[in-house]
Amino acid sequence: MINKLIVLNAFKNEEQLCKLTLSELEYEYKKTQRDSHPHSETGLIRWTSKKL
Repeated sequence: MINKLIVLNAFKNEEQLCKLTLSELEYEYKKTQRDSHPHSETGLIRWTSKKL
């Protein structure tokens, strides 16, 4: 889990990650995945309808 978070650049250093519990690591990983997903809040594709 630590290696995955390092690859995703979720934390600046490994020392921060080593202090977290497994549950906290899993939470951070899921949060990072959600935030970087192309259909997340920031990358959401929104359809608009235009009246002709």
